[in-house]
Amino acid sequence: MGLIVDVGSLLGVMALIVMIVNALKQFGLVHDGQAAQVSQGLQALAVIVIVGLQYAGVDVVLIEHVAQSIADLGVALLALVPLFMNLNSLFHDGVKGLPLIGFSYSEQRANS
Repeated sequence: MGLIVDVGSLLGVMALIVMIVNALKQFGLVHDGQAAQVSQGLQALAVIVIVGLQYAGVDVVLIEHVAQSIADLGVALLALVPLFMNLNSLFHDGVKGLPLIGFSYSEQRANS
């Protein structure tokens, strides 16, 4: 009964798998139609690995806590990716032409 409870309560590992699949979707490596199959395949593989580790005497509860922490951090960082991808154009358009940052010789070079 202990094995079933341990494997069934590994939500951190499953959250990590969901975060990985979402990251792969974000970078175009997994398409929307494939995400469910990839997630289910990785979850089945994770359960097989966890059962094997449990039989080998490894503390799977520790793995669960580490996986949950990684998933939490990954979701937070993954949420920032679109922001970082668009910041360059946002800041460039916002400060273009303002004499606040310094002096540019580009206009003088273009005229000569």
